[in-house]
Amino acid sequence: MRMLNIYILRHGESLANSQNMFAGRRIDTPLSQTGMLQADRQAQCFQHIHLDKIYSSPLLRAYQTAERVNAYQHLDVITSDLLQEVDFGVFSGRYYEH
Repeated sequence: MRMLNIYILRHGESLANSQNMFAGRRIDTPLSQTGMLQADRQAQCFQHIHLDKIYSSPLLRAYQTAERVNAYQHLDVITSDLLQEVDFGVFSGRYYEH
């Protein structure tokens, strides 16, 4: 019997995160420079782990993170709306104090 391992990763820092902005599913910002470095570090943790599938939210920050992990896997990244973040409603695009 083969064991099933599921790995759940959070996307790297997005531009919205770096600006202390509520983004959620309404605001699709890419990874910041810091976020790209974070995603690269996550990817390195998986370079010697065989993955069968990679799933991602279609949001750019999540997809960019999945693609960096995929650099070691060479799979098709499968996106699903079911993996999108929460909707912050009226708070989307607003800034919070850090």
